[in-house]
Amino acid sequence: MDTRGQDENKVLTARGCHTSPRVKVNGWELTTEGGILKLHRAWKVKNFVKGLEFFQLVAAIAEEEGHHPDLHLVGWNNVKIDVWTHSVRGLTDNDFILAAKINHLNLEGILSKRANVQK
Repeated sequence: MDTRGQDENKVLTARGCHTSPRVKVNGWELTTEGGILKLHRAWKVKNFVKGLEFFQLVAAIAEEEGHHPDLHLVGWNNVKIDVWTHSVRGLTDNDFILAAKINHLNLEGILSKRANVQK
């Protein structure tokens, strides 16, 4: 089995990432903030309380995974999540797994009609 290049894909940092990661998670975009490569996604929720409910759902997955994203409730109905591995200051496989699990949450009744908004 050819394992060349395997280690370089384990940690993706803003400085060390010369190509896009091989795995992409639907709806998430790569962003760089303070030199740190992160997965980012934003949603519009029905109201402030629904935003907190959204975070509770994400928190349950984060606890299961032992991997905790940065959660932002901006204004009264804009939910933004940044996923990255703080200890390596970049992205690892765990970040993509967590983002995919967040994508599979049942958000019926939480999202506004303008459910997916980027940035």
